[in-house]
Amino acid sequence: MFKHFAVYILDTETTGLDHKSNDIIELSIYRCSDDAIKTWKIKPEHTNNINDEALRINKHKLEDLLHQTEYGKANYLKKQDVMFDVENWFMEDNSLPKDRILVGQNVIFDAQFLQEMWKESKETFPFGDRPFMIDVRQIALFIDLCKEERQEFYNLNTLLKKFNIKNAKAHTAEADTLATKELFYQQIKCLR
Repeated sequence: MFKHFAVYILDTETTGLDHKSNDIIELSIYRCSDDAIKTWKIKPEHTNNINDEALRINKHKLEDLLHQTEYGKANYLKKQDVMFDVENWFMEDNSLPKDRILVGQNVIFDAQFLQEMWKESKETFPFGDRPFMIDVRQIALFIDLCKEERQEFYNLNTLLKKFNIKNAKAHTAEADTLATKELFYQQIKCLR
């Protein structure tokens, strides 16, 4: 579908809204070139800054995040292990970081958390030091501007409804990534 770029769609779930003091606890990435998707659960490092409201929304359990349960120990991996796996998975596309595009809903939020996660190993960040980013929210705004329309909200749920896209497990990284992928494809179709 995309000839000149390697396009990746992603979503994160985090322990709060501050990329400096909170952590990614779930990361899902969809690779457009081969329809591959991978999802990782990550043990947070800033355990004193876990926001109860964030966990209420994304439904991750504190005891799992802290490895106090067998499920938590088995499923929430160390950040370094996840980073290594992500980097290896990205190498499969045979693309340079400068040729990769990061797509998401409010993608700057996710990108800031990813860059913070890779801050000590910037040279291996899969999107390079100045990543290309496309925000489906901004595309929706642009389409509405061209059509002289306006939505009351430009959140993912509202945009999915506009395009009749279902998201049965909202606020889980994998479901939100797949829903964002469908939205992005519909927006491209609309623009073409």
